[in-house]
Amino acid sequence: MTVAELYAEALEADRGTSRKRARELYEKVISKASDNAEAHFRLGVLDFESGLWKEAQRKFQTALDLEPSHSMARYFHGAADFQLGNYSEALRTGNRVVELEPNLSLGYDLKGRALMRLGRRDQVIPEFEQASQANTKDFRAWEHLAMAFFGAGRNSDAFALARDLVDRDPTALIPRAILAFEDPTKPRTMFEETLGFLGEADFEYVEAMLAFESLAMPKAAFIYAMPLLADRFVDRFPLSPMQHIYSSALALMNGSPPTAEKIYNELGQWNSDFVFPSRTEAVNVLQAMKRISSSDGRFPLLLGDVLANLGRIGEATVEWESAIQKDPTLAQAHRNLGLYYWKEKEDPDRAEAFYRRAIDLRPKDPTLYVELSEILSGTPEKVVALLTDLGTANFGRNELSENLARAYNELGEYQKTINFLGKSSFSNWENRKTSRNLWVAALIGRGKNSLDAGQPESALADFDLALTYPRHLGVGRPADPNEAEAHYWRGVAFLKMDNKEKAKEAFEAGKASAGNEEYRKKCEEELGK
Repeated sequence: MTVAELYAEALEADRGTSRKRARELYEKVISKASDNAEAHFRLGVLDFESGLWKEAQRKFQTALDLEPSHSMARYFHGAADFQLGNYSEALRTGNRVVELEPNLSLGYDLKGRALMRLGRRDQVIPEFEQASQANTKDFRAWEHLAMAFFGAGRNSDAFALARDLVDRDPTALIPRAILAFEDPTKPRTMFEETLGFLGEADFEYVEAMLAFESLAMPKAAFIYAMPLLADRFVDRFPLSPMQHIYSSALALMNGSPPTAEKIYNELGQWNSDFVFPSRTEAVNVLQAMKRISSSDGRFPLLLGDVLANLGRIGEATVEWESAIQKDPTLAQAHRNLGLYYWKEKEDPDRAEAFYRRAIDLRPKDPTLYVELSEILSGTPEKVVALLTDLGTANFGRNELSENLARAYNELGEYQKTINFLGKSSFSNWENRKTSRNLWVAALIGRGKNSLDAGQPESALADFDLALTYPRHLGVGRPADPNEAEAHYWRGVAFLKMDNKEKAKEAFEAGKASAGNEEYRKKCEEELGK
């Protein structure tokens, strides 16, 4: 492939959120053309999205060395400085981006955010005004301007702009949060109104919290406690552990350890299975929670989950191992390490050990059985031992029934497959045929054994049955069925019975069947004899 073709494929993988594949392809581009600034830049963006700010900066700098006018590489370099707390550097970079792209809102916005963090609030408003004018459709820039007005004490301007933004986007939470400060009754009104239209209010409140926190806004007690306030103002707000966690961590990060501990203690009993942090900000949040409760294994477990989601698998495993050391009963941590050794390290033995421990801790989790049975797929006797005791219900998971049937087939125990599938029922999505394919394979296998035993009539009965579509298997007969193998063996059975005419009909049907080129060719060869 040419460099251009490789880059196009990498970009397609990138846009499809296939990070690992995109990274591999960008690196191939660079191996062929080390002066490709865009590939270095795109690799930097992947690191940026993973929260690897310093690694990202190195790649952005390489892109800038190759192409000094690359304004987006310049901007992201400064954005990484902002994330690293290097606000003076971020400000300088923002100035450079504005010089390169005076009509781009991002440079002014970066300057404004850096100035907010540096406490130079008197200089912030002109930057956000420039950002909003450079791109009037950049809603985030307008939100930052409203926040800047509010932070500078220009409340009337902040409220006026916030009302305008709510008119533009009635679902926008940040301007509504600003308006909540107009009078003491507004917070209740804001929460009642937003709960009426927000799809996942808890996540949306966290988004708003992080937006305010990133600009070092005043009245942080309101900002980091938004979900807690929602819970107190509106009884029907479904407060989740994640909101407590973010609120507690942001309190600590804003210099209020007593408040952080108080919020954490209010959390009470909680299950880490129902907490799904995913943003890069969650890394700092969970690291803060590890400081608040150093003995709690759930926080390194969740931190590992976030890091894995960001593609930082090596760091994730360290956290999962730490989670198990703190709390050996965390089944999810064992499962995650098992998944790591299965998929990343290709070490099925270690993977199996972790999964078996997870199953001991959580014996009614069907996902654990599905994944372990796939890990054990090379040793069907182990799959049978694992799944036999589950019975035909198998937690309602088709994959478990299919994996057990497949293992029986691999062991040549076709009668067990036929009996087991005969007592199972399937609800398959469109084009899924695994349940019937396994049943057909068992019938053909048993039929071939009958042929070897000199029982062609019994064999023929199985081969004929393999052409049917039992309702309980959840697979209907397609317009062009793949039946060549069954027809071939029917022909062989007829020959054993000295019925050449029926054999010919069977071979002709097999030759005309769709798919399975091997058996279509065998049917054709028999017809040519």
